Amino acid sequence: MRIIFWGRIGLARQQIIDALQAVPGAELQITQTPEETLAALPGATGLVLPHGPQEEGRRVLGALSAPGNTVRWMHFITAGREGYEELGWPPGVIVSYAGGGVSPGVAEHAMALLLAMVRRIPDLVTIVMPRRDFDRNLVIPRASSPEGGTVVPWATATSAASSRAVPAPSTCAW
Repeated sequence: MRIIFWGRIGLARQQIIDALQAVPGAELQITQTPEETLAALPGATGLVLPHGPQEEGRRVLGALSAPGNTVRWMHFITAGREGYEELGWPPGVIVSYAGGGVSPGVAEHAMALLLAMVRRIPDLVTIVMPRRDFDRNLVIPRASSPEGGTVVPWATATSAASSRAVPAPSTCAW
């Protein structure tokens, strides 16, 4: 059984390689580009990949839908797979994905973006940076805090984001 791992991103790369190599009877082939991945598909049983641009998705799904395709399973290592899903899954191919496995990272990113918006970080970049002189009066009066507000996370990151929205303790340990 040959498994193709399209390992173009570093997300848990070595752990994925180790886990796939530990599968009894599996022969792992690692690819980096769409061209390498497409060329490796004939004769492969599985495909492990990250979500990518829809154009790549069209090419991969076209190959998986072609007569003589041998791939029977594809697994997404990233949170998203919607671009591929919109194009339609190839017949006879089982699709799996992280299903919340990357929710903590997605939640942390969402919280960072929320705090950046509330603290007016985009204004700092567009107003203060071109001046090359920090003037707190330009940005600070408009900055606010999510404290006391309502944060409404969505998707599989909901519980992970909610757990990160808990206020920090008000005492110091040092």
